[in-house]
Amino acid sequence: MVSKQKVFFDQEYPYKSNFIDIKGHRMHFVDEGVGEKTVICIHSGFGWSFFYRKLIRQLSSDCRVIAPDLIGYGLSEKPRDFKYRIEDHIECIEELVEKLQLKNVTLVMHGWGSTFGCGYAIHHSENIRRLVIIDGVTFIVPLVLGFWLLGRIYFLGFALTRLSNAFLKRFMNRHGKDLDAATKANYLLPFDSFDNRIAVQKFIQDIPVSRWHSSWMTIVHIQRRLHMLEKLPVYIVWGRKSALFGKGVHSKWRKYLPHAKYSKFKDSNFFMLEDPESDAFNHVKNIILEKV
Repeated sequence: MVSKQKVFFDQEYPYKSNFIDIKGHRMHFVDEGVGEKTVICIHSGFGWSFFYRKLIRQLSSDCRVIAPDLIGYGLSEKPRDFKYRIEDHIECIEELVEKLQLKNVTLVMHGWGSTFGCGYAIHHSENIRRLVIIDGVTFIVPLVLGFWLLGRIYFLGFALTRLSNAFLKRFMNRHGKDLDAATKANYLLPFDSFDNRIAVQKFIQDIPVSRWHSSWMTIVHIQRRLHMLEKLPVYIVWGRKSALFGKGVHSKWRKYLPHAKYSKFKDSNFFMLEDPESDAFNHVKNIILEKV
């Protein structure tokens, strides 16, 4: 008997699954549509390509849309021997672009996926057409107290992220509280077991908060080179209802990319692409289609 959850998933995410070997592991990606423009959509550290499913549907008649699941996420392989550092995800994006021979791309990034995407862009700016940053961050930011901090305490974090799915469930309930239960369940679907949650645990541990952290210099390297994107069209889109990052992140974007076009939407949150009728969704779509 086919479950209602699977029927809902197949209806919401009806795309053909493609797989490619990246750094010795199977990476899953959606590759839909045709057109002059090529769009690559990078998900956040707590998400997967499911986040872009409605945008893919609306763009695929005009663009070729690539939406990968980074290693450890979504329908990609979730190996134990992968390091899951920021630089590793950046290298995976580089290898994907090279193997698929993607040229002159519009790069769309969400949340901490902006760090991975900008890490690619600063070294391959000649291959970028536009940058679209949705509720993104690529800076050293103060660690939020509470659940974030608990997730970094080794044994407790291990229990919250690997032994149970408490961390992701709380994240979805807080930042995706407007989503229906079936949609939340599909966001959590790939992280349904101890082994399948390794990327979430490693991601939380890899957010650098001190100079001796292994990824500290990776973030600093990206931050110091954001000026290399000055000649590119850059669009930063923010939902005012999103409580994930503070105002300090907004000011840093303005400092490092003063030429960027910055938009805020008062009725949108971290999951702004869930509502195709919203101003935020249509603004993002129009940016990609170069109508803005």
